[in-house]
Amino acid sequence: MLSDFNAGLFFKAVGLALFLEGVLWAASPGAMKRAMAELLRRDDQSVRAVGLCGMGLGLLVCWLFG
Repeated sequence: MLSDFNAGLFFKAVGLALFLEGVLWAASPGAMKRAMAELLRRDDQSVRAVGLCGMGLGLLVCWLFG
C-alpha cells in the first residue's frame, strides 16, 4: 500500500487545503477573526469534537470519491 503512495497528489491536496483556507481569510478577514475569537472561548472538548467530525467528513469524502 505504501508503494502506491503518490507524493505529487498528496502535495496537491495539501496545497488545495491551504488555498481554500486562504480564500476564507482573504474574502472575509473580520468573520475569520470573530470565528477564531469564538473558538478561543470554547472548551477543549467541544473543539476536539468539531475537529473529529471534520476529520470524519474528510475521510468520508476521500472514500466516496477516491
